[in-house]
Amino acid sequence: SAGTYSSTAMSSCKVCGIGSYSAEGDSECKLCDAGSSSNARGASECELCPAGTYKGAGAGPCIDCPVATYTDEEGRSECKLAEPGTYVSEEGSSETTNCSAGTYSSTAMSSCKVCGIGSYS
Repeated sequence: SAGTYSSTAMSSCKVCGIGSYSAEGDSECKLCDAGSSSNARGASECELCPAGTYKGAGAGPCIDCPVATYTDEEGRSECKLAEPGTYVSEEGSSETTNCSAGTYSSTAMSSCKVCGIGSYS
């Protein structure tokens, strides 16, 4: 059945692992493309990774973007770095947060820094 496979001389079908899928009658599991996964064993298709997650090529589940990175779209194969003036403080974020007045950040920051004496933002 879909989500399982069988090759020559097998007495039963084996279940496809996470990050792979099969159609009914397949003799092997196919790997999901980068940016998509089957997040359960025995899948018959792959789904795009949701915003805030990513997956490169190969088997495995979608992974939360690390702190200081994000994805704002489905189906990403890598996370974006937080831009200067923004930050990302939690894993699995789908957006950045702007630094407030009197604070700043450079690229890929998990928080903003307070401006020093005699400077502003």
